[in-house]
Amino acid sequence: MAWSLVSGALYLSEHPALPVLEEAASIWKTPWVRLLCAHPEVKLHTVGQWRWGCSVTKPTGLLAMRLPRFGASMYSRQDPSAKKPVDQAIGIGTDGRFKTSAHKEYPPGFCDALAGTILDELSRRSAAKQCRERTDTNSDLLTWLKEASVQCGEIRNGSWLPDYQGD
Repeated sequence: MAWSLVSGALYLSEHPALPVLEEAASIWKTPWVRLLCAHPEVKLHTVGQWRWGCSVTKPTGLLAMRLPRFGASMYSRQDPSAKKPVDQAIGIGTDGRFKTSAHKEYPPGFCDALAGTILDELSRRSAAKQCRERTDTNSDLLTWLKEASVQCGEIRNGSWLPDYQGD
């Protein structure tokens, strides 16, 4: 994110939302992230993934940089028929598996909303002639991005492991 900040790029990062308990650990509480959040172009948003198709509320933190219309863009893509679920992704389900593991993947609607917010901002900036072309793009980086895109597009259908896999 620091490199994106100094290079003028857009940035978006996801991690579970701030915990309710003050003493609970969270990436959002670290000094570095708090310093970044003090920057005027950085904002931490908290959303419930259920609005985009998740079967549990799943509060999520989204750290957005240079995305001033992030909230409006994101919420414009929510499922209008979504109902807040009562199920929680905590503990062990009736099948004996950890409930959290089945919710590690983002719902497709959430993925579309995240991508759409970036595209909206790029489109807005392009129309305002605020984008600049990069000619120093590394071909190895482009190859890696294409491979990552293919792999990230595959949906896992295997069994889910628990969050904690201690001894």
